[in-house]
Amino acid sequence: MEQQLQARTTEQLEAQAQNAQLWLANEALRAQLEAKRLGSGRRKALTTAPLLGPACCCCCCSSWARPPRRGSGHLPSAR
Repeated sequence: MEQQLQARTTEQLEAQAQNAQLWLANEALRAQLEAKRLGSGRRKALTTAPLLGPACCCCCCSSWARPPRRGSGHLPSAR
C-alpha cells in the first residue's frame, strides 16, 4: 500500500514538473508572439523576464496580472 502511494506521489510530482515546463514554454511563445506583434524589443524584454512565484496553470496561485475592475463592486453597474 505504501509503495503504491509513493508511486502515485512520484507520478504526480513528475506531472506537475512537466506542467510547469509546458506553462513556461507557453509563456515564452506568447511573449515572442506579442513582441513580434508589437514590433518592439522592449515588450519582449519585459515579458521574458523570470517569473516570480510558482509556475502553475492556475491563475489563483501564480503571478498572473488580472485586468483592473471597473466600478466600486464586483457586480455590473446599474446605469
